Amino acid sequence: MLISPDYRTCIEVFDPKAVIPAEDEPATSPEAVRHGALLHFAFYVHDVEDIYQRALAHGAKAYVELDWISLGEPALRVRNALVHSPNGEVIEFLEEVNFDRSSSSPSST
Repeated sequence: MLISPDYRTCIEVFDPKAVIPAEDEPATSPEAVRHGALLHFAFYVHDVEDIYQRALAHGAKAYVELDWISLGEPALRVRNALVHSPNGEVIEFLEEVNFDRSSSSPSST
């Protein structure tokens, strides 16, 4: 279970062996559980490298190594990394950035 820092959002990812309700219907067996509805999601984090290493330590597999990417026009440099969760979802970590370009300029690192 991933809970946002403000405790207003939760994302729960179940392992393939879980027998859970799916789409308002109780799963009667592991075969009845629906998988694969979520492919990719991203989180803004304070420290991408720390979160990336923690994810790997908890069973995630490296997908896109820690690097800088450019977003938007004009380009804003953002630190990011991606992993595959133990279930296969793609999880992206983006270092928090100020998208309001009028109040600050992007880092040159």
